[in-house]
Amino acid sequence: QAFAAAAAMALSRAAGSAVSRLLPAPLLLEAPLLSTRVPSRRFGTQLQGRKSKRVIFHGVADAKELPYLKAAVAGSLAGVVGLAWLSYKFLEVGKDEGERVWFGKRGPFSTDRACVVLPVCACIGSGIVMATAKKFRPRLMASLWVPALVHDIMGLPLAILLAFRFQDSYERWWNSRCRVEEMTSDVVLLASATALSLPPREGMGTLTVGPSQEAANEASRIRARLLALYEAYLGFVEMRIHGGDSDGLNRDDTGVLWLHPKVALKDFPEDLAGVTAVSDPTLWCTSAIDACFLRLEGIGAITGDWAASLYSSLARLEKNVGQCMMVITQKSPAPFVVHLRSILIIFCFFLPFSLAQKVQPHLIIPIQAAVSVAFIGTECCCREMENPFGSDDDDIPLRRLMHKAMQLVRHAKTAAAFEMSCEPVGTS
Repeated sequence: QAFAAAAAMALSRAAGSAVSRLLPAPLLLEAPLLSTRVPSRRFGTQLQGRKSKRVIFHGVADAKELPYLKAAVAGSLAGVVGLAWLSYKFLEVGKDEGERVWFGKRGPFSTDRACVVLPVCACIGSGIVMATAKKFRPRLMASLWVPALVHDIMGLPLAILLAFRFQDSYERWWNSRCRVEEMTSDVVLLASATALSLPPREGMGTLTVGPSQEAANEASRIRARLLALYEAYLGFVEMRIHGGDSDGLNRDDTGVLWLHPKVALKDFPEDLAGVTAVSDPTLWCTSAIDACFLRLEGIGAITGDWAASLYSSLARLEKNVGQCMMVITQKSPAPFVVHLRSILIIFCFFLPFSLAQKVQPHLIIPIQAAVSVAFIGTECCCREMENPFGSDDDDIPLRRLMHKAMQLVRHAKTAAAFEMSCEPVGTS
């Protein structure tokens, strides 16, 4: 947190004061002339003899070399872009989507970037005004200039707020992704244990002495019911998080062949009627799974220690679902977000009033646009990350992850059915 705050503060301070000194070369001619020859109605024209002549001479020489310096800077920048393009087209590293540093979706030349167009354009409007005023009405600039110290002072609260905003948003996104992965992994592990650790081949024969045919048959029926409930549970969790809205899916989720979770319960009419009648099917599935564990422990199909681990996994599932729902329902505090965005707009809007003191008119708008995109784009990234479940391309592909886990549960059901067809159930 301290490192992020320091980095953001340094960036904001640079935007307020140091950014105005990025290109001092165009002012080499203007600065000596202003220092040696100051036209003013009040003080008149001041000359400094030989020293002024030397300064003016160096200013003229620098003015002649300035176009070559600009051409060299432009050529070096073009070389960076050209080398990046060549590596993207011809080198092996350019064929890897994750390593396309410059031209990939994660590179600086990507068109798919976070940028709030309306606030950026609103801020650039002040830059257009200042550039026009300095170009055509330079005598009026003294009444429009704002000291760079103002942006230095504003940079401190802006850095603190922006650093904590970015960190909190990223943690919301990453923690939500971890919760989804834990949910799917726990359900798949439960399905694998249920399919392969209950009778006939394992489970009943080792945990009980001489199990009856009735108990073995009941355990097999409970196993089939549990596997169906696992599959339906994953589907209902996806619907609960997305709100049952198929239109609010991202690009990765739209291509998934999705079936309604009730299809998994078609062989169990009581469970199908139960999930249809209740308002929250996930709670019904959780209660039914809990009842199945309790019954298996009662007939001796599983031991108490094993049942305790199953109960713990089920509780962890509900906890992860609750964490995801909290991310959806609880947004970031509105006063915090509003205050941060207000400072951002003020900072970017009044930046040209500080730049106009030392930057030529044609450089005011590009510098202000770059700073505005950097700061306001960071806030746009925070806004997208704080809502990890939605239709944005970078949101968590929840339906795809749940569908993959449901397929693994179906494989477990197939393995259980194959096992039952190979060996007799129980012993008499």
